[in-house]
Amino acid sequence: MAADAKHWQASEEVRQLRAVRTQGHRKRALRGVQGEHDLDPVQRYKEQIESLWDVMNDVKNKQPQKPEQFIILDCSRLKSSLTESGHQLLLDIIDQLMGEARDELNHLLAEFSETIERLKTAPAKLEQLKENKDLFATVKARLPALSAKREPIKKKFHYLADFEGGDSGLTELSDDDKAKLESLDSEWERFSQGLEEANTII
Repeated sequence: MAADAKHWQASEEVRQLRAVRTQGHRKRALRGVQGEHDLDPVQRYKEQIESLWDVMNDVKNKQPQKPEQFIILDCSRLKSSLTESGHQLLLDIIDQLMGEARDELNHLLAEFSETIERLKTAPAKLEQLKENKDLFATVKARLPALSAKREPIKKKFHYLADFEGGDSGLTELSDDDKAKLESLDSEWERFSQGLEEANTII
């Protein structure tokens, strides 16, 4: 029976979830979804989440009990503990993605509004006029890069929406998040129009 217990606990999926409970593994897992923006900003999260989800399902489907003569080997508590640890790491990864998406959205919207507010404020001094002209030239040169930031943000929120409610219930988008996301394209249009108006001022 001891050999059976060791065999159950030594299976690959169980060993992976046992590793999840260590602080070092959790830090490595979260670092694994950080890095440079790539062509698919969600893919690095999807790989971590789907891999962990598969391991958790394998462990959930694993029979925790095995009769041996007149004794039943029971690993139910270990199974429950492992799946809870895996679920918590899933939450941590999804929370990290949520924080990243929310920060990027808020930062971009703030950049739109603050830039236009500054450029459309009539300069009181020649120095301010020069600063506004330099800022206008910089922003105009960055327009393609600023526009390109919108799709990755949308993609992250759309992926997060897959975990909202339902059986998973791993995350919930706030009404504020949804409203800001829905306004992103219209705010971009307002920003572009504001630049044209600012051009006549400076």
